Amino acid sequence: MASVIMYLCQRCRVTPMLFLLIIPVVTAMYLIYSLHKQILLFPTNEISKEHQVRILHLQGLVEDLNNEISETIAERDLLREKVQFLVGNLSQQMQLLSKENGDTWMDKYLELYQNENFENEQLLGCKQLDTIQILAKIGQGYSKVVQEGLYGRTHVAVKSVAAVVRDVQSCLKSNNYKKTEDCYLLSNYKLLKEALMLRELKHESIVKLLGVCVRSENPSPYIHERGITSVVELGSRDAVLLPQLKKLPWIQRLKISQSLASLLSYMAESPLGSLRIPDFKEEQFVMVDDVIKLSDVDDVTNLEPSCDDDMKCLIDGREIGIQCHSSYRCLGMNSRLNFARANEVFLSPLLQHSAPIKLQNSVTSLLQDVKNFNVDANELQLSLQRLEKQYYKLNSDPAF
Repeated sequence: MASVIMYLCQRCRVTPMLFLLIIPVVTAMYLIYSLHKQILLFPTNEISKEHQVRILHLQGLVEDLNNEISETIAERDLLREKVQFLVGNLSQQMQLLSKENGDTWMDKYLELYQNENFENEQLLGCKQLDTIQILAKIGQGYSKVVQEGLYGRTHVAVKSVAAVVRDVQSCLKSNNYKKTEDCYLLSNYKLLKEALMLRELKHESIVKLLGVCVRSENPSPYIHERGITSVVELGSRDAVLLPQLKKLPWIQRLKISQSLASLLSYMAESPLGSLRIPDFKEEQFVMVDDVIKLSDVDDVTNLEPSCDDDMKCLIDGREIGIQCHSSYRCLGMNSRLNFARANEVFLSPLLQHSAPIKLQNSVTSLLQDVKNFNVDANELQLSLQRLEKQYYKLNSDPAF
């Protein structure tokens, strides 16, 4: 019997609650089998009166067990319907919030979730997150607070909603909601959206999601009481500020630029569609083990900018070869905007500053092509790789 249960544990991918309902069914079936076996052991022509009473008793037990099986199956089906209802209701609410914010990423995520065979990654859950020791507050944005935590011996970044963030404060001061909890709805949505996106987006220049816990919509200073908490890799924000980056050797800045070019390429063709970082700035990134990584994705969207007959598809007031689509969207604009902002914030400052004299012409020419959109992210990666080879040749060959 134990082996049957262990087999089910290993082979059946069911939720713990459904599994608890399955155990009585298996147990009952095993008992029925045993009881029938005992009945068959008695020859019909030699059954004594005492044995007949025992057989009747056993038959009554079999009937009771059959009834219990039927009731358990009914309870299982009812529970399954409730779970499906809750999942569907949650999906509808998140889709509604997504559309209210002019975002369609949730449709893409649900399509992937329903149609693809997702691997169930071993993310930390509420029980594990409750053991994290909060060490210090390291950042605060419009919708969430970021703290440094210690999980075992690993330092992590803990993200959660708090009453002090700007979005919540603006809502509380507006008095537009009767319940205080309602003012946490948008911020909680953004935190959940970020966790879902980080689970799907896999790239070496995007922070890794380590765990998530959802209890309610209420915040708390204590991690074991917080409504929603997500945990990601811990990185340094100070290390990605431009004054700090400019102190690095030029070849290291070139490698950072290569990582950014790879990220731009991935964002243009991600599993969630072409994604745009609306607020592309240094503060959206961290440095993890000398690798620059995008850490804040709650505002990332796959919705292309809108346009019409009077509003053209422009970047910084200039045309870029994209026409307004019949859907009144500038299709292809997301990747171009990321490209332009990445060049403005990182690429030009990092590559131009103290570039090797014999490579300055190549650097200037490449950055001009980037500015004029004469190259895409893939071509940029190849050009940066050629620059790296030229750099090492320059340092190994004095005659170069």
